[in-house]
Amino acid sequence: MSFQEVVEKIRNRVDLVDLVSEYTRLKKSGRNYVGLCPFHNEKTPSFSVSPEKNLYYCFGCQKGGDIFSFIMEKERLNFKEAVFYLAKKYNIELPETGKAYNKNEHLYRMLLLAAKFYHEILKTEAAGKARDYLQSRGITEETVKDFMLGFAPSAKALPAFLSSKGYNPGELVKIGIVTKSYSGNLHDRFAGRLIFPIFDREGRVVGFGGRALGEEKPKYFNSPQSVIFDKGKLFYGFKQARTTIREKRQAILVEGYFDVISLHQAGVKNAIACLGTAFTEEHLNFLKNYGYIEEIILAYDSDQAGEKAAYRALEMLVRASADLSIKIIRLGEFKDPDELIKNRGATAFLEEIEKAKTPAEFLLELELKEKSSLNLNEQRALLKKLIPYLVLEYEKTPALFAERIGGIASKLKMSEGALVDEIRREIYKNEEKSLNNSSFGENITNEHKNYGLLKVESELLGLLLEYPEYQKEFLNDFFFYEFQGKNQEVFNYLKENKFPDREDPLYSYMTYLRINCPEGDPKTLYEGYVRYLEEHYKKQQVQRLTLEISLAEKEGNWEKLQLLLNKLQELTQKN
Repeated sequence: MSFQEVVEKIRNRVDLVDLVSEYTRLKKSGRNYVGLCPFHNEKTPSFSVSPEKNLYYCFGCQKGGDIFSFIMEKERLNFKEAVFYLAKKYNIELPETGKAYNKNEHLYRMLLLAAKFYHEILKTEAAGKARDYLQSRGITEETVKDFMLGFAPSAKALPAFLSSKGYNPGELVKIGIVTKSYSGNLHDRFAGRLIFPIFDREGRVVGFGGRALGEEKPKYFNSPQSVIFDKGKLFYGFKQARTTIREKRQAILVEGYFDVISLHQAGVKNAIACLGTAFTEEHLNFLKNYGYIEEIILAYDSDQAGEKAAYRALEMLVRASADLSIKIIRLGEFKDPDELIKNRGATAFLEEIEKAKTPAEFLLELELKEKSSLNLNEQRALLKKLIPYLVLEYEKTPALFAERIGGIASKLKMSEGALVDEIRREIYKNEEKSLNNSSFGENITNEHKNYGLLKVESELLGLLLEYPEYQKEFLNDFFFYEFQGKNQEVFNYLKENKFPDREDPLYSYMTYLRINCPEGDPKTLYEGYVRYLEEHYKKQQVQRLTLEISLAEKEGNWEKLQLLLNKLQELTQKN
């Protein structure tokens, strides 16, 4: 098969929607799919994929292309490397070129061979101490196999093994697996340690973690930073967890190797861990852009260091991942998930997930840990810190918010109503800020762009004034729609088919709307604005009804509850 035939086979076989979904979550929108751009940070979706044309385009950063350009951009490859990358990923036969598709391919091959070597050594008498340790931790042979656990024997064993297979073990010096003495001898830096192979997103071995089996210090260490290993971008256990993460659309984030291993062995197979480092921006981007995750559960250690690490990770996740649900498990008397599993089993851990705290509850618990009561100034300071988290929960999970807001208000020594009012004021301020700081742009073909409802309403009215032929259609469909502020006065004039006198201040405002009518095809713009209004208004109504239903249920007001449920059913059944 020629190189060009491989290119065409990849082009015909690979579904761009599936490929992109490994990097960002896509949602169906008409004939296309939309989502957050995987190439730049954004909070509102501007990235669109056409399954019919197998092409993508971002209206934010203006990057676009096909499957090859996507992989070239995301994986930093040239065209030929991208072809080989996709062929390998989708099991498409490659032409015999005699060259590796990646300049580091020989390193990946050696690391895989090293992992297999360590794994086989674990079965021998030389690894008796390592096997005893694993048995004491309750780790089964099946789990050892699943995670390819191993043991590094003498310092010279790995270099000698690689040499016997025709490789140059000196190549591993530059990535820190092997060290070189002043006399030129090569030594395995993991010698005498239990080995945890570390895989990248593509399932390649890129490094190792090693645990001491005696009193050596440090107890754990990982491969050093290198051209193929960056611990700030990797998660331990992701290779084993990715299928379950896709199925559950949920990732459980823990701290240690054995937390991951114990959870997987107990059947909780969507657990992953940072590699002995703090949660980083790269970790955040990985989770945010991996298109299958909708919920992240933090299950960090219960000591003070674990609480601080959870708080830092939480801040980053909440700030940048408004489309993700974030919860935190509190382990109580147990120091980590591994200990909880060992003592109470998987069922108890799953029960803790059901009781997991929201970000606001977790933060409130930490703040009140050392305080029996709050004075007025402390209450205000704490409320200010909590508000961003409460706003997110109010908007993202209204039913859960309604269930738990009473407890939060009680701890803050506030009434539930007063706290909800504070949250609504903050939401209004955010909408005003969004209006003042954003521009709707020249094109609104992507109806999911959320630059503030008031901004959309203003530009829609400008378009109706500039292109009166769309007024009749809009009035037929949206006659009872209520615009915000001064825009409602403009809409009233349109309904009455009138125009204010030139002296009327509203005349100047309507002139402003016309001047600021966006450029572009008016039909496309109109349809985009209408879709935005329909979806935003419906989402807003569903959110408010869900909250009112939860509150009515708590109050035991069954008549009101039935009325609200009927309204919600009627609203959700509308096309």
